[in-house]
Amino acid sequence: MRVHIVNIPEDWILDKIADKMTRIFNPNYEITKSNLPDYDADINYYVNWKVFSPNQEKSKCDGCWFTHFEESDFPKELDKKILGQMDFITAKSTHGKLELMKRNILEDRIHILWGIGVSQHLFYKQKVVLGVAGRPYPETGRKGEDLLIQLSKDLNPQIWKFTFKGDYWNDIANRIKDNGMEIDISNSDNFFYEIDYYLQTSRAEGGSMDILNAIYVGKPIISKDIGFIYDLKTNEDIIFKDYVDLLSQIKVIEESKEKKIEEIKKYTWDNFELYHDYLFSKFLDIHKEEK
Repeated sequence: MRVHIVNIPEDWILDKIADKMTRIFNPNYEITKSNLPDYDADINYYVNWKVFSPNQEKSKCDGCWFTHFEESDFPKELDKKILGQMDFITAKSTHGKLELMKRNILEDRIHILWGIGVSQHLFYKQKVVLGVAGRPYPETGRKGEDLLIQLSKDLNPQIWKFTFKGDYWNDIANRIKDNGMEIDISNSDNFFYEIDYYLQTSRAEGGSMDILNAIYVGKPIISKDIGFIYDLKTNEDIIFKDYVDLLSQIKVIEESKEKKIEEIKKYTWDNFELYHDYLFSKFLDIHKEEK
């Protein structure tokens, strides 16, 4: 049995996608590839769907990789002439499936891709960096040092990291580290560029000057509605009333991050190949059970 990938090279991502399919190893079938259909093959799989001509003859089994619709490309009746002839269609997302169904493509012909690989040189920046500057006031606790320590207990250490500017914070930083949270002490002039949020847990402030520094380099602020931020806050900033409110708002970010981390794990080239191996096997009748 044989699966034939039909791809017209254009030096773009679709070429890489087609090449990845040819690397699937399954002893039950072989994979070939060219820029034309092969009517002797058991499956012709078009990358992408527009490679199939509206007046083209069907092969034994035709499938295609669906990208998107552009109104300027084809009138809707030609969409149907192409996609309506497909025995199966790969949609890259639920959105793609819904777009196909809007064109009256039968739902049972549409299969949603399990995953596709990210660029090899990228890495997932997992931890969100909370930056703290100024200096603590252990004699009064005005800077909300106790809130920083409590946050380090209540937040997920896989998601968050604290970076403190200057050695003033060594004692607080070490207590936070003892709670299992990653910390960093930065004496760099690039401190404000290294953080994701500037965190000010102060109970009272006339400024602070570091709020201005953080805003100047485009960092969102987490603070009570005091000092400079009272006038400078925007919708991207987190303004809290008390610790319960602070934790609640930060937890929203944490939960969103956790969800994205979990979801992105399936976007790998390995899963891309597994999906297509499953799909090809299904339509070659090697196995018929849905995953």
